[in-house]
Amino acid sequence: MKQKMKWLVSLGMLIAVLAVLLPTFRSEADGIYVEMGLVVDVDTFKSGDTKMTGTVLTYDLSYNVIPIEGARVSLTCKGKQYSATTNAKGRFSIKGLPNLDIGKNIKVSCEKRGYMSGKTSVQVQSRGALIVDAKNIWYGADKATGKVYFRTETGKNKAVAGAKVYFKYKGKTYTTKTTSSGRYTFKKLPVIKHGAVVYVYATRQGYTKGKGAFQAQVKSEVSVINYQYAFSGTTVQKGNVQKVHRGDVLKITIGKKVYKKTFTKNKSKVSFKIPVEKAAAGTKIRYQLISKFGMKWVDGTDVIYGYTKIQRGDTKQHVMLTPTFRNPLRKTVSDAGEVWWYENNNYIYFDKSGRVRLWSFTN
Repeated sequence: MKQKMKWLVSLGMLIAVLAVLLPTFRSEADGIYVEMGLVVDVDTFKSGDTKMTGTVLTYDLSYNVIPIEGARVSLTCKGKQYSATTNAKGRFSIKGLPNLDIGKNIKVSCEKRGYMSGKTSVQVQSRGALIVDAKNIWYGADKATGKVYFRTETGKNKAVAGAKVYFKYKGKTYTTKTTSSGRYTFKKLPVIKHGAVVYVYATRQGYTKGKGAFQAQVKSEVSVINYQYAFSGTTVQKGNVQKVHRGDVLKITIGKKVYKKTFTKNKSKVSFKIPVEKAAAGTKIRYQLISKFGMKWVDGTDVIYGYTKIQRGDTKQHVMLTPTFRNPLRKTVSDAGEVWWYENNNYIYFDKSGRVRLWSFTN
């Protein structure tokens, strides 16, 4: 008896499985007919699609596919029900669907009189992964550009319009959007540190978030400070700077006094006039061009001059405080005195007492 009960239980479980996977048989007055189970096969459904398509079908006892005409396919989305009826090929198209987020699951069911109902769960797919093509900028640039696109299933790049593009720098977020051609422009950039890599992100409904990066590069060029010689009576330091970056600071140190000027644009050449206090001849001057982040583009020194000419009998210190003669190329010393040599074989001869005796310059 117990063995018979076990056999009946096993048979019952087998019948329950077959009721799902295989046709169910029912007795009729004129014999036996088969009620088939429906299968709803939904095509790929992506975020942003407004219609869902697919096929309702079943299988015969030989597992041949049979499309089902007249089946009702339905789903509920955001509290509203949508439905459609299959055509002769078993195809259906449910239209007017709202925009759905990637990853959302939708339950779809189908039914027709004389068939077991079918159902499935459909997950909303991404339309593609966004690719951010961010262009590098030159250090000091006030704008950055790039393009956002995605790669289609056929391998082609397709621009994405209306994507939100943003980056964060020093606690602040900068945002823009792509045009119809997928291009974007960030305007009024902060001064981004030279060498810094900035990560750019792109998002749009229906697409997987994209990420790119650009770097603030320094051009292979040399900055130069050209200045007028400062004399003991100078009250305005004048000159110009070549190859200036936005945010650069011109720093002039005279003795213990410091004077600064900040540049607000990238320029190949810019003039400056900086009021300064009078300083004694011989006072050291330091000229520096420094980036906003401390990199020294130029770092040179000079002195406050006291004279414009030399005369017979002037001391070496007097000569050193005359701009034209401050830096000789070389010096030669003999029992007769000392000679300072300059370009084009020009010279100044000092006697044994260290006084100017002869010179070849037109003074």
